[in-house]
Amino acid sequence: MCQRSRANPRPPFPGRQGALASEKAYRPRRSWLPCITARGVPATWVVVGALVWSLVGAPAWVSGQPSDNPLGDLLKPKTGAPVAAGMPTAEQAMGAYQTAEAWVRAWAEPERTECPAPGVRVGIYQRGLLIGWGAARAEAAGERGALGEAAAGAMAMAGAALVPKADALAAEQLRAVAGDLMVSIELAGPMTPLAEMELGNPDGVIRPGLDGLAVRVGGEWAVAYPSEILAGGAGAGVRLPAMAARLLGDASLGIGLPTDLAREHGAAFYRFETLQVAGAGLGGSAVFVQRGGSVVEAPEVTTASLVRFAEEMLGHFESGVLEGGGRLGLRGPLDAARGVAEPPVGTPMQQSLAALALVRLAETPGLSEGARSRAGGLARRIMGDLAVVEPMERVVGDDGVAAAVAWVVLARLGAEGDAELGGLYATCEEMLSRHAAAEREEVPPTVSNAVLVWAMAERTAATGRDGAVAERDLRAVYGGAEPGEVMGLMPWLGWAELRLSGDASGRAALRALRERVWEHQLSGLDTGLAERDMAGGVVFTRGFASLPTWSTARPVALCATMLGDPRLTTDAEAPGEVVRLVGAFRFLRQLSAREVECAFYPRADLTRGGVRAAVWDPRMPPEATAMTMLAVCEFLASLEALEARSEPAGTPDSR
Repeated sequence: MCQRSRANPRPPFPGRQGALASEKAYRPRRSWLPCITARGVPATWVVVGALVWSLVGAPAWVSGQPSDNPLGDLLKPKTGAPVAAGMPTAEQAMGAYQTAEAWVRAWAEPERTECPAPGVRVGIYQRGLLIGWGAARAEAAGERGALGEAAAGAMAMAGAALVPKADALAAEQLRAVAGDLMVSIELAGPMTPLAEMELGNPDGVIRPGLDGLAVRVGGEWAVAYPSEILAGGAGAGVRLPAMAARLLGDASLGIGLPTDLAREHGAAFYRFETLQVAGAGLGGSAVFVQRGGSVVEAPEVTTASLVRFAEEMLGHFESGVLEGGGRLGLRGPLDAARGVAEPPVGTPMQQSLAALALVRLAETPGLSEGARSRAGGLARRIMGDLAVVEPMERVVGDDGVAAAVAWVVLARLGAEGDAELGGLYATCEEMLSRHAAAEREEVPPTVSNAVLVWAMAERTAATGRDGAVAERDLRAVYGGAEPGEVMGLMPWLGWAELRLSGDASGRAALRALRERVWEHQLSGLDTGLAERDMAGGVVFTRGFASLPTWSTARPVALCATMLGDPRLTTDAEAPGEVVRLVGAFRFLRQLSAREVECAFYPRADLTRGGVRAAVWDPRMPPEATAMTMLAVCEFLASLEALEARSEPAGTPDSR
């Protein structure tokens, strides 16, 4: 039996009083909060920063290390000096990094030095590409010690990649390029044996991107650090048997269960925490790295930073346009760790969704005129490329849901009768007309039907056609969905509701849905200090995901729209909603590729500004960036509406 990893391998975070975080009850803020509305949105932001800081940055438990290390005898250097039982301190990690970096910069032979951890991995990167790495355990290190051995291994591998032909000038050449290399070190904490129960579901125990893995068979070890686990993509359930099979010299055992390998072959399995430092900051400055990036702190989420975020996502889509070889539009899902897109061309749905986000960006307040113009122009180009079907592309009309999204984009671009886009608009209009006229006994509560309902609602609002059909389908999808399924149909059903009747019962349903979203939002108390990079994300237990992913953007986009609608968010409620949305956008910002993340990617020009699938998953689906862009646009527009509502009547700018 093959032990397979899952995309989101861990159970929900433990919540307060032992409840699951996704089941915890939301507690309203204190009554004093709404009073700040009278002071306007600027005053709101001041309080928002403090409140979100308390949510995400409040003191949380830090996992203590056991006083007795089961591998204490094994994890001692040959000199006999004891290895610390706990995690290395920040000062020790920074000192080890500076030592290793000095060796690389001078391209000097590593010397014997004390390593503050039982194990260490050194990586050397050239423009985001890993060109050399070395790892060593303290108890097995040679005369140079663990840090020196790991650095020497990394430098030897990198040297062979940089100067394949070793000659008298090789050392000089390496010193010339060493200044442009990035150094990363990961220091391991003590190893914790995995119990038999944990081996039955290792993906439910190992924290993706934070925990390293180790396997011992007799006196032989195989160790995998978090950085290589992230780059490889395989979860613990796949990786642990493979590591054991390598030590046992039998590849067929790689599909076995860890429990069987432990009982029948004597393999012992461990996990360990790490502390990583890399020269990935501005100007190559040293920073602490977590899951291949830096943690976004709550005070960083401001209106100005959200505008920059939107512009970075715009740049990501601009870099994703395929040039040459025909009009193919945007790349497909990008594997940031490898710098390649698989498949190379985005689907019609992915491209239409990206164009929808760009059209919305072109209408969003707060952005420069130049950015809005670029967004509108790129949306038009994407739709123009979709209108020209190249041999390797799918026809938009073959995907009814993609055609529905494309219709909305084309309508906003004024494509009817346009020389370039008119033909595609006619195709999409014909598809929606046939859909409206089709006989159907039921409308199952699927995401595809939710998108179709929303597109029909947009078409009704724009043309007045088939409003009764759109309303009927909306009620049918709502009526057929279980309570836990409705969340997965957002934001489409919510946006359709607002486009159609928006009556009192519909508004009440949306408000109740929003409360459920915030009940499932993770705070800093849920995640703890170690995993605070997930704070603000939204997790629903009925869904497949047990950890927050880019899908957080789906319900957040609707909540951001609701913020600016006075029928759904009163002036007294607005500050509390802003606080929760700021937490959500902190998490979405965490998923984006910024300076530190791009330092580990070989194609930073393609990945910068893109939204990753999860903090531990470097893949960048186009829909992740598109939906996040839509959410940011809705939030900025709602903040503008709140600002207008807070202005005293009679002022020149009063609306």
